[in-house]
Amino acid sequence: MIGDAAPKLFEQRSLFGDPLNPEDTVLDWLGDVTTAIWREERDSTLLDSALLTQVAKYKGAEKKGLEEAEISTRRFRATPVQVNSELGTRAEGLVHETPPTQIARIKGFLNQMAYLERSLSLNLDEGQRLRVLWEPEDIDEVKSLLGRQVLLEGKLEFRPNGQPLILVADRVREATARDDAWSELPRSAPALLRQSRLLQPSETNPLKRLSGILDGRVSDEEFTRMVEEFSRA
Repeated sequence: MIGDAAPKLFEQRSLFGDPLNPEDTVLDWLGDVTTAIWREERDSTLLDSALLTQVAKYKGAEKKGLEEAEISTRRFRATPVQVNSELGTRAEGLVHETPPTQIARIKGFLNQMAYLERSLSLNLDEGQRLRVLWEPEDIDEVKSLLGRQVLLEGKLEFRPNGQPLILVADRVREATARDDAWSELPRSAPALLRQSRLLQPSETNPLKRLSGILDGRVSDEEFTRMVEEFSRA
């Protein structure tokens, strides 16, 4: 699991301007990610669905013989980061909260480009900045767009708090006046998955109370109330 996450950890650090200390190891970066998960830092740029999904696999660590491990590195020597099934449970919860990736068009001012990291920085009209991951076929074409208004198309990924994380772009061109409609970031859709909730001993399962509907023993008002109760369960 750690090995699977390593490339993504490096990519996240380089794309978001975090200093890449040459003495850092994969365990240092994993320590940063797991710390953000333990603290439930939903606005962290380190927490995207792919990384959270990898860490969530630790939910079943005990079944594979791992009760708990500690990450003790340069940054986490005094207080080692714990890796156990509870960490996996928290990561899974954050996965459930993270909105799904959206296909998006976004207009903004292209003010920065880092070719080695395949990274672009886009300033939006509403004062926000968006990181963009893109691997162009022709670098000269991108250079000609630097310092101009551009329109990017691709997949927009989100953080657990619903804020945009990064745009994985597959098309870019100079923007025109007709593209003004794409100047604002799209709103995130609701997370696809909801965590299940166990009924308390004093609660009645709403499903059991739907038994009288088909034979007409429930009024319209009672039916509406029961559906609302079921939706909150």
